[in-house]
Amino acid sequence: MDPPVEPLVASADPATAPSHTPLHGRYTSLVPLQPSHAQAIFKHLGREENAWRWTYLFNEPFLEFEQCEDTFKEWSVSKDPLYFTILSGPASDPSSEPVGVMAYLSIVPAHRRIEIGCIIFSEQLKQTRAATEAQYLLMKNAFEGLGNYRLEWKANHLNKPSLAAAERLGYTYEGTFRKHMIAKGRRRDTAWFSITDDEWPVIKGGLEAWLSEENFDGDELDNTFFCATSSFLVFPGLPIHASRDLVHWKHVSNAFSRADQLPGLAFLPKATSGIYAPTLRFHEGKFYLLCTLVNQQLPRTNDSRWDNFILTSTNPYSSDSWSDPVHFSFPGFDPSPFWDDDGKTYVSGAHTAAYYPGIMHAPLDLENGEIGDIIMPWDGTGGRSPEAPHIWKRDGWYYLLLAEGGTRENHMVTMARSKSLEGPYDPAPVNPLLTSANDTSSYFQAVGHADLFQDADRNWWSVALAVRAGGTYGQDPGAYFGNLPMGRETVLTPVTWEEGEFPVFTPVTGDVSGWPLPTEAIPEKGEGQLSDADDVITFPPGSSLPIHFIHWRLPKARNYAVSPPDHWNTLALKSSVLNLTAFDADFALGRGQTFVGRRMAHSLFKFRVDVDWAKSLTKEEMEVGVSIIQDQAQHFDLGIVMLRPEGVEDLRPHLRFRGISETPYRATEHPPNEVYLLPDGWAGRKIALQIEAVNSTHFAFSAGLAGPRQDSDVRVFGHCKGTELVPYYSGSIVGVYTTSNGKHGEQAFETYISNWQYTGIRQLRSQKDVDDADSSRV
Repeated sequence: MDPPVEPLVASADPATAPSHTPLHGRYTSLVPLQPSHAQAIFKHLGREENAWRWTYLFNEPFLEFEQCEDTFKEWSVSKDPLYFTILSGPASDPSSEPVGVMAYLSIVPAHRRIEIGCIIFSEQLKQTRAATEAQYLLMKNAFEGLGNYRLEWKANHLNKPSLAAAERLGYTYEGTFRKHMIAKGRRRDTAWFSITDDEWPVIKGGLEAWLSEENFDGDELDNTFFCATSSFLVFPGLPIHASRDLVHWKHVSNAFSRADQLPGLAFLPKATSGIYAPTLRFHEGKFYLLCTLVNQQLPRTNDSRWDNFILTSTNPYSSDSWSDPVHFSFPGFDPSPFWDDDGKTYVSGAHTAAYYPGIMHAPLDLENGEIGDIIMPWDGTGGRSPEAPHIWKRDGWYYLLLAEGGTRENHMVTMARSKSLEGPYDPAPVNPLLTSANDTSSYFQAVGHADLFQDADRNWWSVALAVRAGGTYGQDPGAYFGNLPMGRETVLTPVTWEEGEFPVFTPVTGDVSGWPLPTEAIPEKGEGQLSDADDVITFPPGSSLPIHFIHWRLPKARNYAVSPPDHWNTLALKSSVLNLTAFDADFALGRGQTFVGRRMAHSLFKFRVDVDWAKSLTKEEMEVGVSIIQDQAQHFDLGIVMLRPEGVEDLRPHLRFRGISETPYRATEHPPNEVYLLPDGWAGRKIALQIEAVNSTHFAFSAGLAGPRQDSDVRVFGHCKGTELVPYYSGSIVGVYTTSNGKHGEQAFETYISNWQYTGIRQLRSQKDVDDADSSRV
């Protein structure tokens, strides 16, 4: 029997040897490496702070420019390796500059074999489309341009980022050559990977799909900013907003849109419980959102107080795309992921004790939630409640950003850095880097809890939290009596971050200047509207509730119906037995309250709906109305309610204005409970109910006959003050409710809401804005 042999190849002719021919893509170009490129490469990859980037390469780091220049002269004439310079954009773009190097090597045309290697990327290239496209261009040319049968990738077995990149690009791991060579005086084991010509078509298809204009990752991601925000006790939660100009933010999805993702939200007590600060990151084609569901009633020593979880998506424009949560055991909150150069993922978070011992790090498997040993690298600068950590690695340093000082008047942003992830961390020479404490000039106060990001031009920006409370905010003991009904909002400010230095934040004011803003169009994709858009909702048949409509905790879905039969263009609401205060102004035992609303998005606004109530309210305390609610202990309502006037047996429809404003720090001076017999001529007719922010300090509650939208058609039945809607964290909500106020059971009646309108009138960004608005609307 003849021994087995391989089949004959289609062609035994040698492959074409590679040449210095430029390779052009949509996002980058590979051009022949020239000595003139040394200056730009040294800027990005030279000096001591970048020495770590050369750890696994054969060359020593470029500590001096002359060393870089001499090496580039040698590389420019080398044939194997054959070096290419990676540009930051297409060669046709005059602003494109050298940002990396890669090469063909181990070139064996006779056996149709070639390797891609000698790769070094600047920070500007990492996790970008250009980085993937640079690989794709060399891979495609190796097979289709040069006719190779085999493409190789070799890496030090300790170089985890390189090993991960090989697998992501489609290479097959073949094994590790033990004690393969001596490199820089050290024994090296080398991991081998390969792609063959018959595998290339499938791999090519995957890479081209990722780079396609139709793929949001490929075409839009680098030009689109995504922001996730906390949502505490409302549902849907964890709203995702997208922007391409950093000014107009579109609500594109809700990461928490299915009740079974976090069913425990229904049972949480206390206004300070719920979904805390999320961190949103994009890594290797996937969005990761890490967050905590907090039960503030449990003691801090009970780890079940903190339910930490991971949500993922490959399409943040779709609520349905967000995964079910992967839970992980972590004794704290504010989790933030970090991918180190060794390929490992770590999570940072605030310790359960809140005050000490500070910040925690631990390895974390994002797929299954397995967590490693926890270390405590830094406890901050001495401010209370070190929390909200984020880590960046730049110029060989690990930078650790924190919030300290609590969430109110002493809120601040601090930072430290270390050469090791584990520490020790040295604080910035001047901390805090950002705060409004002791600054009476800014209308925006309590600035802190920041994150950092870069735009497409590599300019740095920060988002942070702040409240519109005015310069006297710090004079309020504990800051629980101020006028800030919009709660904590996300603000944006420019940052300068020079190589080897700590970042410099621009102070947060109502209007800031700094880097040029991007000029891209508003994203077309996504499910919602702009964050500051008005509402004109007619509830057409076949529609559903807009994604910016929210409920207090998890709703009973059966209590809401859009455009039901015989009531087209309405929102049908079936009553809950509980009202918005519920049992004790704290929680609802999972029973739900029929309420739907939207966030107050303007300093001055008007909210109005029409109510079809006449055939529905038949028993005592049946009520439908509008409310502005901060939490169950802070809300004011104007409702149509059935009551018995004093000395009268029959039930009559009334308008009732009442409210509650109680916290552990204060109680309402005179809780309103004002009852008015429905005016003559209103019985049996649709009634318009309205809430308006009439100035910076007061809200008016009005009612009138439904019809043309004229202010003169409504009468004012009550007022509340902004100081009676003081947030723990989030802002006020305006919306509609139906309840039997503890009587008659669930779904005792059904009412119909139509012509939902929310109109933003003005944003107040400075004390001058406040003074002007108040003087013009007295």
